[in-house]
Amino acid sequence: PTTATGDIGAPAYMSPEVAAGMTEIGPEADIYTLGVILFEALTGQPPFTGPNTLQLARKHRTQPRFPLVPLPPHLPAS
Repeated sequence: PTTATGDIGAPAYMSPEVAAGMTEIGPEADIYTLGVILFEALTGQPPFTGPNTLQLARKHRTQPRFPLVPLPPHLPAS
């Protein structure tokens, strides 16, 4: 899951598999990251925030996925 420079990507967008340090990463990780991007596009903020990479990684692995409640005021309930 690393690039030639050793980077694993932006912590706010990493999948639980990447956050856990797994070496076998499948397409599900990309789908998860796309979900994070779509969440941010809809709400204006990523689903999880934290003061450091460790806190973000923990949230991606342990928190319920994409809490859209309460809905941002600009989003329709449907």
